[in-house]
Amino acid sequence: MRQVVPLYSRLSHCFPFHKFPIFLVLMVDIKRNTKILDLKARVLSECEQVPFSQITANVREKRSQKKSGHYRSSSLSDLRNIKGDLQANGDVVIFNPHDIARVYTSGCYGKGTLSRGVPYECLDGTEQLVLLAVEACYLVQNGCLQLHQGNMLTLDDAWDVWVKCDTEFREKYAVYKYFRDKGYVVRSAVKYGGDFLLYTGDPNSCHAAYVTKVVTKPLQWTAVNALRRVSESVAKETVLCYVSNSENSNSPDATVTTVLLKRWIPERERELTDKKIESTDK
Repeated sequence: MRQVVPLYSRLSHCFPFHKFPIFLVLMVDIKRNTKILDLKARVLSECEQVPFSQITANVREKRSQKKSGHYRSSSLSDLRNIKGDLQANGDVVIFNPHDIARVYTSGCYGKGTLSRGVPYECLDGTEQLVLLAVEACYLVQNGCLQLHQGNMLTLDDAWDVWVKCDTEFREKYAVYKYFRDKGYVVRSAVKYGGDFLLYTGDPNSCHAAYVTKVVTKPLQWTAVNALRRVSESVAKETVLCYVSNSENSNSPDATVTTVLLKRWIPERERELTDKKIESTDK
């Protein structure tokens, strides 16, 4: 009977893995990503005392819904009495492991301080969850989050802090709320030169489809083209967002207008025009 030798053991004879630790890190990271579902289930199971198998089944059901194009983040109706500390830079930090698990698994809000996404180490108290100002404001408006800065803060108090930290906060929050209400998972797009990334599903299992830029002043064409080229290089489309009534954008009166940017290719345009003419002739 032929003995099956693991791939790593076979490759180790011809490739000195021990001299390339970064390769091992990549292999571990790939293996770790394949267990995201189980890790999220473990967090919920230990925090909320729900059977592990039941949590795993629920998460896998959401994953299948996302693949079929019907992904929607969990309802916020059951998310209440979450406590967060408002920082000087406008971010909000959540320390309680139970609250961290509830907030993150209810719509992928925030980011772990020790990980790129899922706060794996929250159960032992070594990792916290950091919410962007727009995420915190959205949760406060939905009655989910209580802010503290020594004393408990009202939304108006926190709003003043956020506007002082970012003069464009009104417009950014209006855009964030606009896309969140439409079912997108909205994350920061600073690394791509934009404001927000839009995911149609769980960010741990799919890539963002759009990079958005909140326009509060006239943009130079060079800046627009640079953003579009960066977005195109990572297989994302660019969306420009304009906000009217921004002086009161924390109310339903704020109106968001979106413009999708695409590169104009003459040859492709001619092909589309020819197809339209052919279909009209028929």
